[in-house]
Order: sequence, then structure tokens, then C-alpha cells
Amino acid sequence: GKGFFQSGTFSAHPIVMAAGLATLKQLTTEAFAHLNALGERLRAGLNALFAERKIAARAVGVGSLFSIHFTAEEVVDYRSLARTDKHKAHQVFLSLLAQGYFLNSALSMCAVSLPMEHRHVDGLIDAVANAIRKV
Repeated sequence: GKGFFQSGTFSAHPIVMAAGLATLKQLTTEAFAHLNALGERLRAGLNALFAERKIAARAVGVGSLFSIHFTAEEVVDYRSLARTDKHKAHQVFLSLLAQGYFLNSALSMCAVSLPMEHRHVDGLIDAVANAIRKV
């Protein structure tokens, strides 16, 4: 017969399946509210920092996800994303790494996590402020 090919690094791996199930059990309505609040606090805090320092940057995202783009324009498509200052983003990434914050090296598609608290988000905002000072 005609079958189909499906491939994936973690497809049906028992440990990954158990981890996925454990994660789903943790994701209650309250957990999503917590994640969304952390994400909103982080994006708002970063954007306030950028406005206060007159930095051409913006934090965007939804829910627990966030990206930091160094640009004065709104990032709405791949063309506007291509015009962002990737060198500055990488310099900020390196500074954050030195301060103990490991984000995506392009500062995009990052996420807060369930164990995090407001103090962790505020610490990241402070670390970005320190990184911008150095860059």
C-alpha cells in the first residue's frame, strides 16, 4: 500500500511524551494567566525603557512570547524584519549572556516560563538596560 513518511527528532519518544503530558497538566487557566501577565509586564517594561532612553527598539509578542527588535519602524513583515539592526541585537545578546540571561541569539521568539515571577522579568529588564548602556 501507499504509506507516508513522517520524521521528527522527538516523535513518539516515551520520555518526551511523558514530559509533554506533565507540561499539559501544569498549563491551567491560572498558569496561562500568569504567563500572559509576565509577558505583558516584560514587553511593557522593555518598551518603556526604550522610550525613556530614546532607543530605536521595540519589544513585541503575545502571551508568553517576546522578541526584541532594534528598529524605529513597526515590524510587520519579513521586509521590515530584514531592516532591523541585527548587529546591535547580537551585541545585546552577548551582554545578556554575560549577565546570566540566555535568550535566543537574535533576541527573537523568546519566552517566559511558568516558574518565573515578576522579579525575574524585572531583572531581565534591568539586564537589557545594562546591555544597552554597554552597546
